[in-house]
Amino acid sequence: NYDEAHIILEECDNIMKRTEALWAKVPDDVKASFYQLVYYPAMAVPNVLKIQIYAALNNKYAKLGLTVANKYAKLCQEVIDLDNELFDGYNEKMPGVVESGKKWSGMISCGQNHHIGLQAWDRDSGKLPDLITVNPESSSEMQILVEDITDSFKNVITEGETKLPTFNSVSDETFKIQLFFMVIQLKVSI
Repeated sequence: NYDEAHIILEECDNIMKRTEALWAKVPDDVKASFYQLVYYPAMAVPNVLKIQIYAALNNKYAKLGLTVANKYAKLCQEVIDLDNELFDGYNEKMPGVVESGKKWSGMISCGQNHHIGLQAWDRDSGKLPDLITVNPESSSEMQILVEDITDSFKNVITEGETKLPTFNSVSDETFKIQLFFMVIQLKVSI
């Protein structure tokens, strides 16, 4: 609703960029503390949120048969890779000079990707989201998604007419129309 997913993604990017900028300014003698208390949480939390949002957008568009799903699968894989880097950094490369950066080795000991999508309290219940790849070879049908029309983001409009919601002259409103090509075949990649 109201482009909330993309707004949250922008907020996550903003937090992560500001964190990187702060990291560059931190003096070496306090880098270990800053990393543990600020850098890692401020990078890892929004990154996991990005994994969840990109996976949800991938699944949403793939179920509609839209090739834009592939873009979100790629973005999701990129942030999963960053999550793995952050995880390794915390366990193996954290600043602090103790045993060549292994100051907190094993502190996040559940294993990579087991901290995402937990199904229960045990450490092995985590699961990365399933990503769907849409095969663009059989693309033939144009589809339209119109913001704020009932179910338009659940069902695409492939024929007939549709209208945008009424614009209000008092407020500064924008509405989104998305045009896509539909794909008939889906290939699921897990």
